[in-house]
Amino acid sequence: MMNDDRSGAYVAMERVSATLDGRTGAFSLVHRGIMNRGAQDLLIAIVPGSGVDGLTGISGVFHLAIAGGEHRYDLEYALPEATP
Repeated sequence: MMNDDRSGAYVAMERVSATLDGRTGAFSLVHRGIMNRGAQDLLIAIVPGSGVDGLTGISGVFHLAIAGGEHRYDLEYALPEATP
């Protein structure tokens, strides 16, 4: 949702299937974006408790940077110790 003064907000959920540190599973991300007269504030976080299979217990945030029209992504995450 965007207003004429370049203010608005969006929310989204997505499911991610991945292999991280050799562990395969899935988790959910929640997005919260706010734009106030063109100033952006974006938070994308791993939903607590959403990890399954090898990614059970995952936590963290997903960083998105846009520079010169190019998107750069970085997933900052923590995984509990693997059980034997």
